[in-house]
Amino acid sequence: MDEAQQRQPAGAIVEADTPPQEDASTADPVDPATAPLPLLTVVADDAEAVVPATPAIPVVRPLERERERPPRHTRRAGLATPLSPWTAAFLGIGVFTVVGLAYSATELFAGADWAAGARIAAYAAFGLAAVGAALATLRFALGRRAASMLVLAVLLVVVLAGTGTAALIFSPQLHRLQARTLEQSGRFDGAIHEYALAGDTPPSAPDTARTYVEWAESLLSQGHYADALARFLLVTTTYQNSGASVTRAADGIFDAYSAWVASGSLEVPYPDAIAYFQDYLNSTACTASCQSGVKDSLARASYQYGLQLIKEARYADALTQLGTVQTHYPHSTYAALGHTAAATAYLGLGHQQLVSACGSAVKTYKTLAKNYADTPEGQQAKKALAAPQNVTGTITGFPRNPPPTAYLSHTADPIAFFFSNDYHAALDGKSGAFTFTSIPQGTYFLDAVRDGSGGTSTKYWFAQDGSLYTVRVGPLCPVALGAFPYAG
Repeated sequence: MDEAQQRQPAGAIVEADTPPQEDASTADPVDPATAPLPLLTVVADDAEAVVPATPAIPVVRPLERERERPPRHTRRAGLATPLSPWTAAFLGIGVFTVVGLAYSATELFAGADWAAGARIAAYAAFGLAAVGAALATLRFALGRRAASMLVLAVLLVVVLAGTGTAALIFSPQLHRLQARTLEQSGRFDGAIHEYALAGDTPPSAPDTARTYVEWAESLLSQGHYADALARFLLVTTTYQNSGASVTRAADGIFDAYSAWVASGSLEVPYPDAIAYFQDYLNSTACTASCQSGVKDSLARASYQYGLQLIKEARYADALTQLGTVQTHYPHSTYAALGHTAAATAYLGLGHQQLVSACGSAVKTYKTLAKNYADTPEGQQAKKALAAPQNVTGTITGFPRNPPPTAYLSHTADPIAFFFSNDYHAALDGKSGAFTFTSIPQGTYFLDAVRDGSGGTSTKYWFAQDGSLYTVRVGPLCPVALGAFPYAG
């Protein structure tokens, strides 16, 4: 031990004896695992010891490093990072754009009304508000506690929630606003639907009633009388407590019926029109100024209805309508027209009666000939009333060779065996039927004369009262006498 070591306190580490360094250029490479350990000289209380030094841990740096993984909290730390002004602005605009797109998509693609689109937009706003609140809470938990972040987050959530709430609250108003827009654009059916969704219900629904009236007036201007009339009537019967629109609809019914009658259409419901005109004429709504117009409409409707009934061969009904025109509205321009048309109806009725009930036809023809003598039909009736008629009958059990001949006589005296025999008719050899043609109207006596080998014999008949059987030939109707036995 040298002098320097002797002066060190006990237990101190004096130095390490290390082998001498060789020149790096000439020394052989040394393996760190086999290299000799450096020696440390330790001074104890009264002795010194030489111990090997702890070897330094070599740092091994491979050529390719394994990429270091970020700490687990790195991704969450990103949510706590302050947003740039542009990012914040983009997010704010984006959420409201999503709300607007939700509304537009509902309108354009689903064809929904405005209120339905507003509801969808409200739900979208509520959803975005919930997402925004969740994200703000998460950022706060991760350490982002800046006052500006909290204020903006709360403001965004409040605005979105308020937007959704307002969309739901004002949904009925959107129905009414859309209905008004549709009404003004002439889309009346859609407007009525929206008014119903807005809460309009009969019998008191002024907006709906007004829309129906406007719709009816539009249809009336286009000549769609039946459709217009149906909507006017709907207002007066279903929405009768809807204010001024009801009076307007009542006037519209009169206008619709009047225009329809004036069109001359075969589809006019004349009974309904006439009944309405009559009720309207007697109502307080028809003042003195409207009386003449309503009466003229009544006269025209009755006249045209009569013509329609004539075409349908409903002559008796036609005469009822045409008679009303002549008796109730004699100063109307349709009174004279009704007179001419009534003559046609009387003649048509008379022809029907000649087939079905000839006796009734006589009265019809007499009325026609008397009251309508100024018409061709009246002259035709007069002539028909005076025309001769045929007389038919059958004689049974008559001798065959030769058969008798039937006669009609204006005068007859059985006691004197005298018959004037003015008209004769041969008997059918088998059936005994006879026909007198074109016999003038009057009273006749029937007899049968047979010229045999023993001379001429006359057969005549008596009525049930014992008087000589008479044949009466009257107007219009042929006379069928029935069967008369020759023997007896």
